This record gives sequence, C-alpha cells and structure tokens, in this order.
Amino acid sequence: MIKLIIILIQFFGILFLISIALSLIAAFFSIILKLFTSLPIGSITAAK
Repeated sequence: MIKLIIILIQFFGILFLISIALSLIAAFFSIILKLFTSLPIGSITAAK
C-alpha cells in the first residue's frame, strides 16, 4: 500500500513538472512570436 502511494506521488510529480515545462515553452514561443511581429526584419522574413 505504501509503495502504491509513493508511485502515485511520483507519477503526479512528473505530470506536474511536464505541465510546468509545457507552459514555460508556450510562454517562450509567444514572446518570440511577439518579438518577430514587432520587428520589421521579422515581418519581412515571415512574409516570405
């Protein structure tokens, strides 16, 4: 029973870390997209 609880805690911990990583990646990509759209060079390269 104790082993099962430990496995569940580890499983939820891994899921929590994955969700944090995904949210950080999403925030990072949104910032990059905003920078590219604000820069004139970025808009030219995006148009091509």
